[in-house]
Amino acid sequence: RKRLTALVEKYHLPFERFIPQGLPVEEPRPHDTLASENWNCVDSTSLNCQLTWTEQADRMSIVNNQAKYIDPVSIDTYARADSDLASDDHYSQVAVIAQLTNAASGPIARKDSTTTVTYYVGFLFGRVGPDEWHTYKFVSGVATEIGGATTLEAVSGDVFRIECDGSTIVRKRNGTQQDSATDTAITGNLRAGIFMNLDGKIVDNFEAADLAAAAAFNLERIERHTLRGHLRGVMRGTL
Repeated sequence: RKRLTALVEKYHLPFERFIPQGLPVEEPRPHDTLASENWNCVDSTSLNCQLTWTEQADRMSIVNNQAKYIDPVSIDTYARADSDLASDDHYSQVAVIAQLTNAASGPIARKDSTTTVTYYVGFLFGRVGPDEWHTYKFVSGVATEIGGATTLEAVSGDVFRIECDGSTIVRKRNGTQQDSATDTAITGNLRAGIFMNLDGKIVDNFEAADLAAAAAFNLERIERHTLRGHLRGVMRGTL
């Protein structure tokens, strides 16, 4: 029902036209188009500030208006922003402030609302030489790299972004695409967040939102289930 709202906003047609024949006619629900967090709150052992957060292992805190990993034990851990997006076609991004050798941090996408360790993550891995940028999927806690790594020295404040659009998983640095991978392991999850794994890692200015194409519009598919002629005419400019 949230996706109906995205379709109506994009194509300016009555929501009934996007409901396949034989399914109940239910009105659209408002969607969360944007989740953002800058942690401009007092120092706290909780990440809750503009958003409500759930941590996997309680190792992140607000320090000096940023999110910081504070624990001498290094583990891969995430924090999930508890705000549903409208679609699993969305992006997640965060600015990496403190980069440490043999440490990783970055945004996660397609996380659900449970404790299951399943999501896509794009992270920056610090090296003594040029740093490495990777894309991984975690499925029930098992990590697998997808796509190819990029070797590039990081600069404090670099914005690292991961985009999920159907089976296409894209990794970007400061708006420039680094890699595109194809994977179908994780679908339907509507939350995003951050990933860190070493004491002293710092990130800031988290943002997640539906992609411009989050409505996942497919003319051929919709024509099979809706008023074909009218919609075809609208899309092709003949009406």
